[in-house]
Amino acid sequence: MFSHHKTTVFAVSFIFLFICLAFIKSQKKQKVIFFGDSITHNAVKPNGFITKMDSIIKQEGLSDYYQLEGAGVSGDKIYDLYLRMDTSVLDKNPDIVIIYIGINDIWHKSGSGTGTDIIKYERFYRAIIKKLQAKNIKVIVCTPTVIGEYNDYSNQQDGDLNFYSRTLST
Repeated sequence: MFSHHKTTVFAVSFIFLFICLAFIKSQKKQKVIFFGDSITHNAVKPNGFITKMDSIIKQEGLSDYYQLEGAGVSGDKIYDLYLRMDTSVLDKNPDIVIIYIGINDIWHKSGSGTGTDIIKYERFYRAIIKKLQAKNIKVIVCTPTVIGEYNDYSNQQDGDLNFYSRTLST
């Protein structure tokens, strides 16, 4: 169960480091908020990916350029992010928001019947992006990782994750 978290850490770390390089010449400190579910919630813990990225930023002498903040809540789905976007993100005036959501929207469909259908998922996600962009916030969308480590498509939930992720690419 933890290896997909490591994959997530590496993927998000590379994305963030790319962003750092792209904005290194920025005049003001860039506030970056990671917005998501339990993976993001746990990312601010001592071994979490946000904590590790913050350490890298400090080691590289980039603390004057970037401020990282986690805004993750365990169990959240896309509509939860939408409902708490004002207090968790917009009120903090970020420059960049990295969204990592979708696993619970799929996983909870089969586990507890409380998942999110594809139409609502796409509408809420696009509404979040639109609202953030209207405030001139740069938005980065991360594709959710696998559920249960079945990256060979033998797990229907992973196929659903791929399907949900593709809806945002058009």
